[in-house]
Amino acid sequence: AYVRRNALAVEACAVAGSRSEVVAAATEAGANRITEFGDLQAPPLGYAHGGRPRIAEFVTTVPEGAR
Repeated sequence: AYVRRNALAVEACAVAGSRSEVVAAATEAGANRITEFGDLQAPPLGYAHGGRPRIAEFVTTVPEGAR
């Protein structure tokens, strides 16, 4: 609820073991990658790496003449 209420972007989550309630909470928070601790920092090269644009969310377009 906190993650959704504050519109936090959760790309990935590391969990210890296979606890279904933790996996469910990570999924509900919006994580599209759930893995074990130690593997979070090394996704495969062909992987989507969270599925979020790297910088596009921080870039805005300014209409010409508005500068």
